[in-house]
Amino acid sequence: MDEQILQQSLSFDLESLGEPQPWKVRHRGLEYAGEVIIAESVDHRWGEPLPPQLNFRLVFFTVPRRILPGRIMDTRIAMVVPGRSPTQVRQSLRRELKSIQETRQRYVLHRDPDTDALRRAMIDREESLRRELERRYGMAYSQGRIYTHGDIGLRAQDVFLDTGLESW
Repeated sequence: MDEQILQQSLSFDLESLGEPQPWKVRHRGLEYAGEVIIAESVDHRWGEPLPPQLNFRLVFFTVPRRILPGRIMDTRIAMVVPGRSPTQVRQSLRRELKSIQETRQRYVLHRDPDTDALRRAMIDREESLRRELERRYGMAYSQGRIYTHGDIGLRAQDVFLDTGLESW
């Protein structure tokens, strides 16, 4: 496989909205460092030319919006908007994820067979919820639009063909 996503996890958590998340991609034997931003509102700085240490920036908006022409000033930046907002499902999944994380932090501290089984079950459920959240966003993004510098012409339905983060 030419492209490889290194073991990374993209956070759609409310706490990380608008915060750049470091991201690395390996393509044809070279590693590229960039950042991914999940956001609800537009920050004009995200369209400005990238600093030398970054090879790309991807901005995923969680709600539909229009990006004005000329806002993206670097060919290595893409901004993705969903065709529709998966708000209700997203909020429900996020609440359950947060509950699992809080429960794990508070109650599953001891190392014994009973808590190990509970910890594994919670981790499995958390991973399942994250995959479902990614799937929902993938469906919404496939019906949306990808904005680039000079409108390079990426079709959202081609990029988000598969529902998993690794394929995006």
